[in-house]
Amino acid sequence: MSKEWRHSPVPCNQAHCKKLENQITELAAHIHAATYRLLELNREYDDSRAWAGPGMNSCAHWLNWKCCINLGAAREKVLESIMDEDFRDQHDVSAETFLH
Repeated sequence: MSKEWRHSPVPCNQAHCKKLENQITELAAHIHAATYRLLELNREYDDSRAWAGPGMNSCAHWLNWKCCINLGAAREKVLESIMDEDFRDQHDVSAETFLH
């Protein structure tokens, strides 16, 4: 990384930095939980084939169209949701295990 992209550290008192850390980690936990839920919904929607229609070749195409997710990323999300379910089935793991 070039020095032009770096900035000088901004002084931060310990209490404020701790508050920032807590906010960042809490937000990350919410993002992870929401991502997991999105994968569950994607799998269910993909299984239902409710996405099928004129011009819709796959659930990934539907995600691209309706959710503005890049087609490559949408394909990854559909694949990840399928793999997640397969993993849980093969290892007899409940969804709650992934959230703890």
